[in-house]
Amino acid sequence: MKILIISYYAFPLNAVASYRIESFCEGFTQQGADVTLLTRHWGESFKSWEDILSSNEKEPEIKHEKGYRQIFLPYKAKPKDSKFRLISTLSTFKNYLLGNLQTETNAYANFKAYALDLLKKESDFDLVLVSSPPNNLIRLASYLYNKTNIPYVLDIRDFLNDRYLMKQNKEDFKSYVLNTFTFLHVKKWMKNATLVTTVSPILANVFRKKYNKNTILALNGYEQKYFQNEKLVVYRNKTFTIRHLGSAYQGFDFKPIIYGISKFMSKNPNVKVNIELIGMHNSQIEGEFLKAFNSQNLKIIKNRVSKNVVIDKTINSDVLLLAWNLYKGNYGTKLFDYLASGSHILLCPPDNSVVEDLIRKHENGSVANTSDEVCAVLEEQYKLWEEGKNKTKINNYPQFARENIAVDLYQELKQIVDANQ
Repeated sequence: MKILIISYYAFPLNAVASYRIESFCEGFTQQGADVTLLTRHWGESFKSWEDILSSNEKEPEIKHEKGYRQIFLPYKAKPKDSKFRLISTLSTFKNYLLGNLQTETNAYANFKAYALDLLKKESDFDLVLVSSPPNNLIRLASYLYNKTNIPYVLDIRDFLNDRYLMKQNKEDFKSYVLNTFTFLHVKKWMKNATLVTTVSPILANVFRKKYNKNTILALNGYEQKYFQNEKLVVYRNKTFTIRHLGSAYQGFDFKPIIYGISKFMSKNPNVKVNIELIGMHNSQIEGEFLKAFNSQNLKIIKNRVSKNVVIDKTINSDVLLLAWNLYKGNYGTKLFDYLASGSHILLCPPDNSVVEDLIRKHENGSVANTSDEVCAVLEEQYKLWEEGKNKTKINNYPQFARENIAVDLYQELKQIVDANQ
């Protein structure tokens, strides 16, 4: 099977979506597929959202690594919005009305000529898989199908989250209008898709019921290869260590966790506690932690760290914090690294949905609703830490390994290709 994967996000960009795309490329290749990845040029560093939106107009570059072909295209960013808010808003409405979605990451305009030329020159492609967001890549998939009649599959990681995944609908008038335009355009572009894959049970139901599309779950998962690295060393921390890894977005409620840790420290004044927040955090949430804890207890690491460092800190935490009160029916990505780590996971507040269900079934996890419950969990885990009994097996959830998820998805894609031959 010869497959073209098109994604705006890919390595060397150190972003969550890049790991998903890499797992597809490597996994499909290992199953015998002839894989080509089409993406944009990325710099080696990634510091902020502005880097994702910036231009990189290097000439097309082709690499052959890890058994598959990678094509990096020049990317020209859109001009800056008008400094006048009304003009900028009207321009956005016009773009969405015309089907120009998410023009700040306009992969459709930047990729379509090269992608079509590639499919015409190499006429033996069996399938096109497009991974979104941005949603304009769904438009590209439809465009390429209309020009070549090659079947296409849509991998959709996020879609109208404020409408479908937020616990409380956050749509204001502008969001409602833009989301409605998005819904209608995507419905048209999705019409001929052979299959839709997504990461959320709720989004899967949206695509099945509202779009009438055959949809399967392909969860984000964790990278098994990192947890099987021979260089990984599991050690007992000299100080009881509590960590939160990854972004803490505005709206996450950390107050019960903060109050619970404070109660634990007040009840056990002789106990030393190390609290680490690693990744890009919301300034308000950072402020809440800084107000509650001093520099001897709290360390905030704002810069992005390598995947190997993330894994090392994940497996060598005594308690991993997870606040998941914003979303419903959505796993995110952080959860799966946590599950594979063998460290104790403390979910607070819970989502009353799929994440909570998974943590309750997890061999080393707790769900807390209040600061008192957080304190009780920490006391229990501290005693286990003192006894050296607070860890479980690393990499004990192979069903959530990206490598295995990619194999399962490949079998689905192979059935599509075989049916068309």
